[in-house]
Amino acid sequence: MLRCYVVLKTVEKIHGKRGKTFVVKLLRGSREYSVEKAVHDFDLVPLWGLLSRLSREEVEALLTEQMEKGWAYIEEVTSGGYTFPFLHISEDGRERLNSLEEAQGNELTAHLEQVCFLQKSPEISDKGIQLDHFLSQLIQLLQMWSDHSFDDMGLTELIGYLNLEFSAAEMLEKFLFRSTPDKLQDQFRSPYVLDMTCYQLSNQIRQLLSAFPEQESMVFRCRYGLTDRLHQPLISLMKHYGLTIRDVQYTVKRCISYFANRSYLERYPLVAAIHGLLAESLGEDPSTPLSLVKDTAQVTYELYQNNLSVHEIARERGLAVSTIFAHFSRLIPKYKLNLNEILSEERIAGILQAADTTGGVSLKAVREQLPSDYNYGEIKLVLELERGWKAA
Repeated sequence: MLRCYVVLKTVEKIHGKRGKTFVVKLLRGSREYSVEKAVHDFDLVPLWGLLSRLSREEVEALLTEQMEKGWAYIEEVTSGGYTFPFLHISEDGRERLNSLEEAQGNELTAHLEQVCFLQKSPEISDKGIQLDHFLSQLIQLLQMWSDHSFDDMGLTELIGYLNLEFSAAEMLEKFLFRSTPDKLQDQFRSPYVLDMTCYQLSNQIRQLLSAFPEQESMVFRCRYGLTDRLHQPLISLMKHYGLTIRDVQYTVKRCISYFANRSYLERYPLVAAIHGLLAESLGEDPSTPLSLVKDTAQVTYELYQNNLSVHEIARERGLAVSTIFAHFSRLIPKYKLNLNEILSEERIAGILQAADTTGGVSLKAVREQLPSDYNYGEIKLVLELERGWKAA
């Protein structure tokens, strides 16, 4: 139902001004200049890349289904001597959209929150996820403290309102205890000391955010519900910065990576304290940087282990197919994979034959000998692994 709403809403926005190809590119998150410009011209940011996990054929099938039901149609428009097949929404389509508007509009907002923030990016490590949970709990506690109805509460009562698992509550208490001045640690659970500690931690978080790039700082606020005067809802942020869902996920990843950045550890006591606490809980040396973000090739390997093809991995991660093939040039020797598990024997043979014909002097020369569906990435992968070829 949500997909139906998304497609119809997009057609309504571009009614009579763009065609099917544009709608497919938009919903799959294309970064072409013409698409990006139209996204802002037609106020399409919340819909941009919303169906990026679907293939082109799947999005086209959704659009075709709406047209078969009579909710959308194509009308030829002539301009400057050219004819363009532009999409229109029909009266029946408008009625259907109006019937879906309220419920699905709210569901769309909830869906954006879920895919951007609640769904863990495969590029965040288990340690990064633990940090993410801790930051969420810490800021939630500080937000509760800032609500004056909790003024007379001590730490035990305040944490009780968070309804945390024992291990999470224990970690939070340990962090707050270490953030309490030494001379007050014997009474750190009292409202007076808690007030001082939370005040100092709130200032440190604001100081840290002032050093973040603007986009990261705003997404950090939105991610962790930090409702200070600069807080904005997610859709407002996406419109302001022109972000897709995947852009928000990457920005969250960058925010998390700052907590393993050596310069941030040296400059900000808050980052160093959280880093030390996580290292201790994981039984690691605090002087060793935490691997909060996974190696990019390792993420590709994990998705491959889940039986995703090269093209499916590229679509899932929002990367070029050639980049995924480059990952496999490292993964195949490391994990002793067979090249014909990644590419069919016919494609491997075709590339090797083209290389023999041209002498393998360049990727371009080999590519010109092959059909149009061959990718530079797979050509380079085959030549590197089968012939030991290296770019000059």
